[in-house]
Amino acid sequence: MREEKRQELVGVCLDCFVEKGLTLATTKNLCKAAKLQNGGIYYYFSTKEEIVLACAEEAISRIEKAAFAIVLEDISDIKSMMDHLGELADKMSPTMRFLVSVCVSREYGEKVKPSLVRLAERKGRNNR
Repeated sequence: MREEKRQELVGVCLDCFVEKGLTLATTKNLCKAAKLQNGGIYYYFSTKEEIVLACAEEAISRIEKAAFAIVLEDISDIKSMMDHLGELADKMSPTMRFLVSVCVSREYGEKVKPSLVRLAERKGRNNR
């Protein structure tokens, strides 16, 4: 039950980070978005860093799932696929900006690398 709530909170927190930005979103903002009392987020996460890294994983997952679904859906119509990918890029750009901000930050950049390595490994397996 706690793990399910934690995963739900990751989605809510990611949406908050996307809306406010990595550096401007406070734990108070995250708690408010999640409808928790101030500090309540720490029942599910040890640190803000843990929240940010979980949100980076979720951002990767959202981007990957959305792009993969479009490619599979439109594989026989390349023009349509490219149009949908363009629309996806517009729609996902705030999430992509969040992910980039995590990757280039001094605080989180090195720590998010394992998530990016896992993404690269999945992509490698899918291309074989």
